[in-house]
Amino acid sequence: MFYDAGAEVGSIGSLVGGSRRVFLELDNKRIGERLRFFKELGMVGKDLGRFLLTNAGVFDLDFSDVVISVPEYLKQVGLAEDEVDAAVGRHPYVVGKNGLENLHRVLRAMELEHRFLEKISVGGESLRYLTANFVLEDDSYDAEVERAFLDGMAIVKAEKKAEHVDNKLEFFEEHWVW
Repeated sequence: MFYDAGAEVGSIGSLVGGSRRVFLELDNKRIGERLRFFKELGMVGKDLGRFLLTNAGVFDLDFSDVVISVPEYLKQVGLAEDEVDAAVGRHPYVVGKNGLENLHRVLRAMELEHRFLEKISVGGESLRYLTANFVLEDDSYDAEVERAFLDGMAIVKAEKKAEHVDNKLEFFEEHWVW
């Protein structure tokens, strides 16, 4: 699987000894998911196998239940606020809440995958950016976004209700003799 992802033949043999668990305990589906995730993030095949085998903890991370607020997450990761604002301005359709499992797609859409890859490619401590605990460190933005969303929904509901009442009145006026 690693060779199919682009790792050079013979480049991962020395790493296998320290990462036996990857080969003995993990199912192919989990390995394939992580290979695809990092490959779609832009990691080059020849570096991919080495990265995953030297950072085998990546296979234990569960991205499926973690929801991020994209702009705030990017700021937490260390991107400058003006860089995030510019990316959000260019790509407003990817802003908002998104699953961490979709991070590679969001970053590619915003053309920030290489900046993020620079942050995590050293492995070790920098992999905390992919953990649920890192995402939960700052939940103030989530509360703010949630509040703004609910306020917006209340306004839309009120407008729709008023529009609905107006439509009913027009119908009655047209079809009913007063």
